[in-house]
Amino acid sequence: TIRKSGMTELFDKQTVANVLALKSSSDPRAQHPIAINLSAVSLSSPSFITWLREQMAANPQFTESLSIELSEQDLLAHAEGLESALPQITAIGLKIGLDRFGHSAAALKALRNLQIAYIKIDGSYIHQIHENKDNQFIVQALVGIAHGLGTKVIAEYVEVVEEIRVLEEMNIDGAQGYLIGKPE
Repeated sequence: TIRKSGMTELFDKQTVANVLALKSSSDPRAQHPIAINLSAVSLSSPSFITWLREQMAANPQFTESLSIELSEQDLLAHAEGLESALPQITAIGLKIGLDRFGHSAAALKALRNLQIAYIKIDGSYIHQIHENKDNQFIVQALVGIAHGLGTKVIAEYVEVVEEIRVLEEMNIDGAQGYLIGKPE
């Protein structure tokens, strides 16, 4: 894998460069907001943050439409390095999102202490939520906490109309999954 080869930072730099090239193109997808999943290893690296700052300074017109995403698991595994890095990223003007959120109470601290723009609630809570009162309770609690902190909430893996109906009643801010659109 890329992590084992020690090329994580190089891979993430190429990913960001590809997204910036797309944003500079006439491709219709370039007009939409884009979230870039990056490794916590890269995001914890001062040299990567310096490089990212330089890239965004050269492309300030894209800052508002880009978000950096990392998983809840990565956030917790690299909490020490990310505590100083994430505020630097938001200072650049990029938004931070947490993917696969909802499995650790420790991640709630990040919502309170860091400027997290949005969370994506893990699909394991969303699947068949219309039939699972326990998951409805958990998702409603996460929505309440996140909204209380000014953080938006997106549901992952929304696949059937019944799920989106329940989620809309919970004031979810957005959804992704096959019901919304297939990956391109």
